[in-house]
Amino acid sequence: MELELRKESYVFYDTGLDMTGTREEMYDAIVPDALPDILRIVESHGVAMINTREMRESRLIVTGTVRASVIYVPESGEGLEHLTLSIPFTHEFEMNPESRGVLLCSVELQSIDSRTINPRKVLVRTTVRIDARSIDQRSFSLCTDVNAVGREDVQLLKQSYLVRMPCAAKTKSFAISDELEMSSSNPPAAEILKWSCKTTSGEYNIVGRKVIFKATLSIKLLCKGRGPGNDVFTSQIELPFSQIIEADGLTEGAQCFIWLQPENVSVELNGESGGRILSVSADIEAQLSAYAPKRLETIADLYSTSMRSVVDSRPYEFTELVDLETKRQTIRDTVETDTPVRYVLDMEVLFEEPTVSREQGFIRAETTADVRILYVAEDGGIYHASRRLPVSVRSEAPDGSGCRVRVASASEAFSAAAISGAEVRFDACFDLEATRRRNIFAVHSARLEPYGEDAPLRPSVVLKYPQRGESLWSMAKRYNSAEADIRAANDLEPGDEPNPDELLLIPKRR
Repeated sequence: MELELRKESYVFYDTGLDMTGTREEMYDAIVPDALPDILRIVESHGVAMINTREMRESRLIVTGTVRASVIYVPESGEGLEHLTLSIPFTHEFEMNPESRGVLLCSVELQSIDSRTINPRKVLVRTTVRIDARSIDQRSFSLCTDVNAVGREDVQLLKQSYLVRMPCAAKTKSFAISDELEMSSSNPPAAEILKWSCKTTSGEYNIVGRKVIFKATLSIKLLCKGRGPGNDVFTSQIELPFSQIIEADGLTEGAQCFIWLQPENVSVELNGESGGRILSVSADIEAQLSAYAPKRLETIADLYSTSMRSVVDSRPYEFTELVDLETKRQTIRDTVETDTPVRYVLDMEVLFEEPTVSREQGFIRAETTADVRILYVAEDGGIYHASRRLPVSVRSEAPDGSGCRVRVASASEAFSAAAISGAEVRFDACFDLEATRRRNIFAVHSARLEPYGEDAPLRPSVVLKYPQRGESLWSMAKRYNSAEADIRAANDLEPGDEPNPDELLLIPKRR
């Protein structure tokens, strides 16, 4: 006879594809006729963006563009000029064709450099890192009770687990735009030599199935000023915005991780503003992953005191959140230069792909920061210098857990002239998402069969000294009793464990 069991279904999300790829591109560029010949290259700069994501059979194809600027001193030896380039890239991932979950893709520029082939031609090399992850919706049903009246012979060992499971995953694309005024402390801008952007999510609130979050698009510029001196200066502006993402599975109290991926950003001078107003527009994809506490109720074991029990127990596997935290590491060091520094014009930090290692209950996330400065030397010339610095953080994590890491510069970097070059200071912000695979072994189904002539002979009462580690459940099951009957016969309160030095009375249930 099949025992009818009451079941409860749980819906959650699990990681399907989780891969990182690196793509290097070489790009030849010709100096346009309107620009002068190149005397020397000062700096190469770029911003990586995603264009498309496309599934083709068992492949995920990600395309994007690096918006690059090559800043150089012209043949006259005076001032700065720049080339603006769009360098395309494509990367393919192998993936399970049955995966049809939420696709989360991001791209970051890891390095860019250039060299002159001749005064009218440059070779630019870029390296981008592409992260791709699919979050698939899954479910399982756990047996929680016997769905039958009057089955007092069936004894249940129930177990409850409080876990933090992925409860929601969603992406949302949106556009923002505005006219932003540059700082009055800067001269009017004649042209933009380079720009970089960073999107940062801030506070969020969950209301029903919606998460409302605040964020900021920060844009840093290197501009050439108007006037006879054509002074070069830096400026930074911010465009705050807020958005709403609606996702099934969101509950109040969930922990949300929101990553903002710029897909198409345009920064231009408003031609009618006299070099004071910037026209900014951006297409952004918000990527939400959320974890919520869930209590899983299960039947760990069962038996009947009157019939033979045939129990089918199975493992139920899912991903559990261990910790979601942000750690900052402040780096102070010196970038050596070939010529004495009068003052630093600009500084940026690029991070290599982070690695994760384990050390006795901790995980260590490590990366290398490529620190780049653009400076004005004592001779009045503008030069570029760089230095690679190791950065790492540690975080507690149990054995068997894994960790996804994203690294970015957490705040505006600082740099100033020093004796041997330039002093630099910046914060490396590590977003750590530690998870582990969890297995719960529980009853899937059960069948009861009447005893025949082979029915076991059990005494009406058993007197026994419990062995160390032996539970009331195991003794009750062995001697055809019930845990509640043993407690009642021995005046044991709920939660009391058997004492190996005390004799237990174990009555057989009739």
